[in-house]
Amino acid sequence: MINNKFLLNGVEFGKFAIVGIIATCINLGIYYSLINLNINHSISYSLGYGISLIFNYILTLFFTFKSKHNNKKGVKFIFVHIFNYVLQLCILNIFLLFMNENVAPILTQLISAPINFLFVKKVIKS
Repeated sequence: MINNKFLLNGVEFGKFAIVGIIATCINLGIYYSLINLNINHSISYSLGYGISLIFNYILTLFFTFKSKHNNKKGVKFIFVHIFNYVLQLCILNIFLLFMNENVAPILTQLISAPINFLFVKKVIKS
């Protein structure tokens, strides 16, 4: 028998994945658009990340975890995503040393998503 906590975590992770996929599409859409304009990879990734972060916060709060906004959660969410951003930027730049610029950000997202889920859940549920 599956316990309810396990099932709830699965549903939350599923919703988190949906929000994450949409936010990632926003992030990568901006990234690819800007690198095609010959804008630096780190700047392109940073702009995409920042814009997708706004969308991500709203949907994570209200859709994924069905929580209410307060300033404390908002600040913690931003700090978690600053950590995640730095992690992603480091991974991206390592991958770019030996990998195509179109593949590197996708693998970066795949590595950082589970880590981000754990931190974001802790912040929003607190």
